[in-house]
Amino acid sequence: MPDLLDGQDSYLVRSELPPGNTDALVARTVGFLYSLREACVKQEQFQTVTFDQLIDGMVPGTGSLWRTLGAASLC
Repeated sequence: MPDLLDGQDSYLVRSELPPGNTDALVARTVGFLYSLREACVKQEQFQTVTFDQLIDGMVPGTGSLWRTLGAASLC
């Protein structure tokens, strides 16, 4: 199997941009999760908490960001 990093298709696995600001990583991650919100919310059937409560328990403040995204999408 050819090495993807050195082959003609290496652009598929290598970024041309420098890494983003790590201070925004949590917000970007929550934004990405929100783009998959149907799958995220679906897990609630297996939990005793809502998805925003679940992620807020992992990283405080993320539940509020999740709810803000939800409110913004209703506009």
